[in-house]
Amino acid sequence: MALPGTITAYGQRGQWPAASLTSTRCERACGHCMGLLLHSMHPATTPEALVAVGRRALAAGAKGMLISGGSDMAGRLPWQEFLGAISILASEGLAINAHVGIVELTTARALKAAGVHQALVELVATEAVARDVLRLAGGLKALKQSLVSCMEAGLEVVPHIIVGLGEAPGQEQWAIEWLAELKVQRVVVVGFMPLKHTPMAAAPPPSPWRIAEVLARARIAMPSAFITLGCARPRGRLRAATDYLAVMAGVDAVAIPSEGIHEAAQELGIRPEIFPGCCSAIPFSRKEEENEPGPGNNHP
Repeated sequence: MALPGTITAYGQRGQWPAASLTSTRCERACGHCMGLLLHSMHPATTPEALVAVGRRALAAGAKGMLISGGSDMAGRLPWQEFLGAISILASEGLAINAHVGIVELTTARALKAAGVHQALVELVATEAVARDVLRLAGGLKALKQSLVSCMEAGLEVVPHIIVGLGEAPGQEQWAIEWLAELKVQRVVVVGFMPLKHTPMAAAPPPSPWRIAEVLARARIAMPSAFITLGCARPRGRLRAATDYLAVMAGVDAVAIPSEGIHEAAQELGIRPEIFPGCCSAIPFSRKEEENEPGPGNNHP
């Protein structure tokens, strides 16, 4: 189980805060978010502010920090002006993972040199979703090229497959197969959450079965990868059902698990562990003979 940010659950508190380089501003304003997901992050719109946020986190016992932010119309974040600040925080012992947005190889290498360890990259199922919902002029090609650039730069890439943005069931399969070919070692699956005051506020969220199917397909295609159900997913009763089915589908981790998931995992013979940080950063190792898919190999 992962507790990102400073979430408290099961008697423990997350030690991995998130900072936004643009505060709540996002020019791209994706149809499912409109920048609202940035509101829960610490604003850090200058290098000095980012260092201050990171040092406060370190003083409070944080192990790492997620750096994110809104993007411009091309999907790019202002990484260049923050490289020095990132380098300072990394040198002081803070593990850094970043929602990189659209990056080319030069920027990916600069992030690696500055001390970023993990690059979190969004991935959607169709060209229509990439262009009409994420509003990326470069479409899927831009997302795929960013992921490849980060890999070539030596960053650990953690693709986040978003389910439920308008694609038909099963259309995620190409992404799963592509990631398997690239031998990606970590994959996070998240689900669309309808948010008030966005163009998609009335759109239906993906069903628990739909999300579980994607997780199961990922597990089958990538038996040695660390597969996670991420923190962004439908709330309420849908969340509880999604979490239970995710455990049955053989995931390795569930971020901010619903009540009862800890006990459900134990009933399957799994020994749940709590990681007080971002789900993408959970340490893992798996021997080749342990790579058979199934719920017995996971650690929610």
